[in-house]
Amino acid sequence: MTKIFVCSRFTHYDDFLFEHFMKYYLKLGVYKFLINFNYKFDKDKENFELFLENVKNSPYNNYIIYNIGPNTEKLFETPNIEMLKKLVNDNVNLEEDYIIPADSDEFQEFPDTLENIIQMMKENHYSYLNGCTKERISETGEIIMVEKDKDIFEQFPKFNDSLFVHPKIGIIKAKYFHYTGVGHHHISLNPTATDFEKEELSKSKHISTTNHFRWNLQGKIRLENWYKMWLDENFTGWKDIKKCEKMLTVFNQNLLEYK
Repeated sequence: MTKIFVCSRFTHYDDFLFEHFMKYYLKLGVYKFLINFNYKFDKDKENFELFLENVKNSPYNNYIIYNIGPNTEKLFETPNIEMLKKLVNDNVNLEEDYIIPADSDEFQEFPDTLENIIQMMKENHYSYLNGCTKERISETGEIIMVEKDKDIFEQFPKFNDSLFVHPKIGIIKAKYFHYTGVGHHHISLNPTATDFEKEELSKSKHISTTNHFRWNLQGKIRLENWYKMWLDENFTGWKDIKKCEKMLTVFNQNLLEYK
């Protein structure tokens, strides 16, 4: 029987999203979550361990298969993506199952039930579905705090397509998850990809939507943390400081008016 897994990475800075994330995808009908938990700075270890303990004691623990790390500010996301790939290889039927790749602030949306979506993909021989981010903002366009006990879509009912929209892969055959790359923006074939794989991965459909909940007060703190890491001279991963600086200034504007 085909199963659908969500693959994600979480740090303690994402704790405000955790319950919203789990509720959303369980309601969508996913089977389990494959999560890499990690932190970057030594000073964050205590808060990270507290967050992880809360996850273990949550009602969602039985739905989660996880690993931890690597935890260092010297590396970017690639090693954590490799840890996710290990979770996939160890726990998923690569030939039968499907993966929804999602960052902690990304809530993938499809035009039908997951059961019907998978059936449609099989009938049409689609290897994955993709789309773009829908950058969710508050009713007034102000930067507000994400509340734990209120539906996150109700808190951020509007969106602005000028807010750094990106392409995203919404769901993919499990055997091709390793080609989604960091951020799952597009398929990244390596030199060892076979002609068969290239042909298979040419079959996709642009119908998924990634609801992106980053324009909030906690999201600003998350971005400030990335910015701090990128400025560290020991950091060796990919960085885009100019873009990050621009995004941080956007948090000071009304997001309905941003163009």
